[in-house]
Amino acid sequence: MTWLYILLGIILFFAFLLSLKVKLRVKYKGGELVYVLSCLGITLKRSPLPEIKRPINYKKFTYKKHKKRLLKERLERRSLQQQKYKNKKEKAPDKSVRANKKSSPSKTEVLGEALGFVWIFIKHFAKRLHVKIVRLRLNVAKDDAASTAIAYGAAVQSVNYFIEFIGNVMNLDKIDHADLEVSADYTGSHTHLDLYFIFHLRIYNIVGLVFGVVFDFVKKLAENSPYPNRFSHSNRPGTALKNSKKPSATVKKSKKASN
Repeated sequence: MTWLYILLGIILFFAFLLSLKVKLRVKYKGGELVYVLSCLGITLKRSPLPEIKRPINYKKFTYKKHKKRLLKERLERRSLQQQKYKNKKEKAPDKSVRANKKSSPSKTEVLGEALGFVWIFIKHFAKRLHVKIVRLRLNVAKDDAASTAIAYGAAVQSVNYFIEFIGNVMNLDKIDHADLEVSADYTGSHTHLDLYFIFHLRIYNIVGLVFGVVFDFVKKLAENSPYPNRFSHSNRPGTALKNSKKPSATVKKSKKASN
């Protein structure tokens, strides 16, 4: 019975590990972006660093040092020109050597495969990601009242489209208790934005994301492969005989008439 308890403990441990939640809190206010990543009580916070004013060292701007820098730049330009001239003088490889070389994939093909992999990753990641909108406040202000009213109408419609887009692409939590506000300030001149979003994902979602991306990418590579699939239905032994048609009755009659 002890081995059964050990097995049950291992299963419970992995179930607990896979059910852990990874949270990313994103806050934006007053032009400052702050995000906090947390999982199992471990937090990683990124806050805007204060600007450090360093004293200017005027010794770096003397005439002798400036002259040395100009001389160094001139020598570097000359060495680059000489290298280009040598590369032009080099002979092109023979045609026989080119024919023997294996054809390498072009840059467009490599870029297409990379973009396809990125698209597959984004699709699976967005399907598993949960988003909670805690606060979204937008205070619209322009130079005059007319432009403020136009910008306010566009902002209200844009916020609605933005929330609908997130709900269609990702898993959006209920926004019944969210702090959503779009207002217009006819006396101000600057627009203010206050955001607070929480993105969360469980460990088993990350595992499923990895397996889903790898499976879809391999499937796409197999479909685009120039070699035939040896396991397809059309390439199985015996299918060629089944698919081959029997001679029709008209052909038989013509043969008898000829005889």
